Amino acid sequence: MKKTTPVSPEYGLGLQVFKTSCGKTVLGHGGGIPGWVTVSCATADGKVKLAASLNEVDFKDVKLIDKVVDSAFCG
Repeated sequence: MKKTTPVSPEYGLGLQVFKTSCGKTVLGHGGGIPGWVTVSCATADGKVKLAASLNEVDFKDVKLIDKVVDSAFCG
């Protein structure tokens, strides 16, 4: 169920593999529509979880969600 396919980003059955800046692997799913960007993810053992939603104004806001993930799992 956690096996990904060789595309970028790594993706399989709706599950994405996120690599944090501190080297942790986080499993989840992100996405959005014009005006919104979201992410829901957790460590493989489920001890740390994150669900976040952000009003999107432009592309740099999409990159902000990566910083939120890093803060939650590396901070």
